[in-house]
Amino acid sequence: MLPPNQPIGEDEERQDTRPARRREPLSTGEIQRILERAGALHRGQRLQAILSLLWLFGKRIEEVLSLRREDVWAARYPDTGATYLYVRFHVQKKKEPPRGEYLKMIPATNPYAKYVARYIMGLGPGDPGDYLFPSRAKPRGKRWFDKRISRKTGEPYGWRERSIPGGHLTGARVRQLLKGIAPDAYPHLFRHSLATFYAERGATEDQLMAWFDWDSPVVAHGYVRRGGAMVRRLADQRAET
Repeated sequence: MLPPNQPIGEDEERQDTRPARRREPLSTGEIQRILERAGALHRGQRLQAILSLLWLFGKRIEEVLSLRREDVWAARYPDTGATYLYVRFHVQKKKEPPRGEYLKMIPATNPYAKYVARYIMGLGPGDPGDYLFPSRAKPRGKRWFDKRISRKTGEPYGWRERSIPGGHLTGARVRQLLKGIAPDAYPHLFRHSLATFYAERGATEDQLMAWFDWDSPVVAHGYVRRGGAMVRRLADQRAET
């Protein structure tokens, strides 16, 4: 073993002791067991709602955590009269500014939608603009943020202070909670699992791009090829010939 700070020679390599990240998709049975374990935790309904949104819509963790109360509602679809759960997401890639709003919907009868509805019904009073999953951390206090301007002279004469409100729950905290109940799972695995789920059931590249808000068909093409639905459809055509 090399001493600390000693450079690695040409024939020596550092051994990475970290476990390999799971790439195998989660099954629906595994997801249900994870949700049941989450319900046993303190404030478990919050974690159940977060994980259910990840699985229902396949969004990135920051897109779920940045939701506000006004971004989630239930309403009847005009054409059919069926009730749907509507969620307005702000697409957010890592280290990039938000790219716009995308409205998604899922039938309210979906068994995972109940976890979201139960959490929302248990929320206390608040403003529509409040975060749906607020952080329990205390506000960061006060800071000076702009100059006061005199109405008489038009000259600055001081500074105005403003309180910085608390933010939303962090992705690191969700990963920590999830690791406690499912050590090999992580938030993005839900997105990967849902894309695999749809591809195995015959979703096209265009459908996957629309649902997951992908700009390029490259990722969607990979899921379609690995899904096997295309091969099964071709095989079924040769059942009689």
